Amino acid sequence: MTSSAVTPYFRLNFFSPAASPFDARASLRSRSQSTPVRFSSSVEPLSAREVEDALRHLYDFPYLGEHALAHLTVVATAAATRADGRATVIDRGQALRDVLIRHIERLRPSGAEPKGDTVAGRREWHAYLVLKESYVDDIPTRDTMNRLLLSEGTYNRTRRQALRGVARSLAEEESAPSATPPAGQAGRRA
Repeated sequence: MTSSAVTPYFRLNFFSPAASPFDARASLRSRSQSTPVRFSSSVEPLSAREVEDALRHLYDFPYLGEHALAHLTVVATAAATRADGRATVIDRGQALRDVLIRHIERLRPSGAEPKGDTVAGRREWHAYLVLKESYVDDIPTRDTMNRLLLSEGTYNRTRRQALRGVARSLAEEESAPSATPPAGQAGRRA
C-alpha cells in the first residue's frame, strides 16, 4: 500500500478547529452559555451571565447600582419613582434588586408552594425554587439539592435555564412599548 492510497486517521481533520466530538461539544457549550438573549434589533441583548452576576450581589446595593442591568429603562423608571426623580446609586441598586426578584417571582407556578417531601416530585417548581433559595433566601446549594432531590448536574442545568428565563423576561419587559424612559431621558433609548 502506498501512502497516497490510505490516509491515516490522525491526518484527517488534524488541523480542524473541532478535531474530536468532545471539542465540538465544548465549543457549542461555551457559545450557548455566553450567547445573549435578543428579541429585536432595537433592544440591547441581555445575557444570563449578567443576570447571574447581579443575583450574586442581590443585597449589595452600591454594586447593583453600578451594574450594567441598572441602566435598563425598567430599572431606571423604578429607581426614579423610588427616589422622587433623583435616584442615587443606592436607589438604582435597590430598584434593580426589586426588578430581579419580581422576575424570579414570575417563574413561580400557580397554586400553593409544596412543602416537605412533595416538593421533589413537583418539577414545575424547581426553576423557581432553585433561583429563589440560591439567591434571594441565600440557602446553601447542597440544602436545595437535597430538598429537591436533584443531582449537581441537574441542579446546575435547572439554574442555567432559569437564569436564561429571567434574562428573556427582562429583555421582553425592556422592549415592551409600555417601558417608558424616566423623566429627563426621553429619546435616549437606543
